[in-house]
Amino acid sequence: MTHGRLLAALGVVVSCALAVAAVPSPTAPSTTVRARRPCATAIALRDRVPAEQMLGTKLFTVPLLLGAYDSWHYLEATDVDDGRAGLAAALAEARAANDGEACTVDLFFLAHGDDFVSWVETMPTDQVPPLRLVYDTGAGDASQGPRWLALGARSFVGHPASNVAPVFYAYFLPAWLRGAPLGDVVTDANGSTFATIMAARPYLGDDTGPLWRGTRAQLFGDAATRKR
Repeated sequence: MTHGRLLAALGVVVSCALAVAAVPSPTAPSTTVRARRPCATAIALRDRVPAEQMLGTKLFTVPLLLGAYDSWHYLEATDVDDGRAGLAAALAEARAANDGEACTVDLFFLAHGDDFVSWVETMPTDQVPPLRLVYDTGAGDASQGPRWLALGARSFVGHPASNVAPVFYAYFLPAWLRGAPLGDVVTDANGSTFATIMAARPYLGDDTGPLWRGTRAQLFGDAATRKR
């Protein structure tokens, strides 16, 4: 098994194990849950990857979002649809929701290196809701942090280079949803990710150090941001 396939499998296994351990089974299949005012919305976009990775990401993410937000959207790219139109529609919906008072949005980009920030930069400002957290798994996408803050995002978390972000994400998302300050969430998830990478060192060899440095998440903006 190549290092890439090993790490992809590791991410799926960690994600699914945490999902089973920490999240109760959803009681309804609805993709939208509305419960209270003011509202908070989550939007997650998974890019096109092998089927087992698509499935692992969805099985981990959807149950967590279902119980934690007033509304949520889980978008999956296909060979003919990169998800841009769906993202724009979900953002516009959040802007117009809640009897005219926009919902606060957390964005989760579960993808390889990308330029999703440019999609939002080109949207009319009256269609972009308040952005509380933007998290991006893409390799090198930490460099986009200042651009997200310029769009009004309160906080951004990303990775600096080639990475095993699925492992970080498996620790990060549950901790974020429990309501700890974002700075603490990132620090703790980085620590757990480091331990996981070190455990795989016999298989990774010389790739261990570069993978850790590329994966170690960086936080831009407000470290005190919480999911309330």
